[in-house]
Amino acid sequence: MGAVGNLVRDIAAMFGVQMTPTVMAVLVFGLFVLSLPMLKANHSTRMARKRVNEAARERGEARQRLAAEALTLVATNPVGQIVVAEEAHKLGLQDTAAAALKALTASGKRRDDVRRLKMLIHPEPPRFAEAEAAAILRRWESGLHDAARAQLTEALARWPNHPAFDDVRGLVTAPVEAPGSQVEAAP
Repeated sequence: MGAVGNLVRDIAAMFGVQMTPTVMAVLVFGLFVLSLPMLKANHSTRMARKRVNEAARERGEARQRLAAEALTLVATNPVGQIVVAEEAHKLGLQDTAAAALKALTASGKRRDDVRRLKMLIHPEPPRFAEAEAAAILRRWESGLHDAARAQLTEALARWPNHPAFDDVRGLVTAPVEAPGSQVEAAP
């Protein structure tokens, strides 16, 4: 058996057990058989991650088919469902991430991961209008003008006529200057 056989024999000898080569072979085979479920789960998780990555590159029906395959591969594996949810969220496949989160929640396992993924996939909206106004300003100042406008529209639907949005409304609805250009005042 070589080095592995010698190692197993030496460890067994430390405990006073004499092992013949046949017993060592049976022991190694038994350990391999016991590890098969873990190897299968690891393989299905790796294949599901691969399907999610392929789905991110596809469009339409092919994307839905690949996402469904990924979810099927990890249907009984909570760790695989976590991997699919995180990978799908990272790649912008929100429907797939939400479906994996739903399956994980239904399993009743890994509650800490369920809570973390819920915050990642479905973030809680701000509780205060002032915090939302500050977030819109940060987006605007970082150059995400369209996202800031969309966020302002949502905020005004939630808090209509709130004074926290007066300054933000004036800034975000103003025309955007292209870098290096000058906007001339209208006569």
